[in-house]
Amino acid sequence: MAVGNITIESIPVAFKRAFNKAVSLGENLYEDGSVNWNFVDADLFMEFGPRDTEINERYLSELHYEMFELLADAYERANGIQKQQDTIVSI
Repeated sequence: MAVGNITIESIPVAFKRAFNKAVSLGENLYEDGSVNWNFVDADLFMEFGPRDTEINERYLSELHYEMFELLADAYERANGIQKQQDTIVSI
C-alpha cells in the first residue's frame, strides 16, 4: 500500500546515504557480489525503523519500506537484478 507520493528526490538524504553504505558493505553481499536485500533491509530498519512514538507505527513502517523499495528498484535498474540466495545458516 502506498502511503504517499514518495519519490526518490523526496527520500531524506540520510536514508539514501545509509542505503548506499549498506549495499556497499561486504557483509551485505553474497559471494558472487550480488546484494543480500535482507541484510540491507535489516541495517536500514535498525537505523531508521519506526520507534515507540505517538505517530502511527504502521504508517511509519509502510513509509520506511516504500522508500526502501524505491531505492532498491533504482539500484537494480542501474546495476542489474540482484539474484537472491538462500540465507539460512547451518549450525
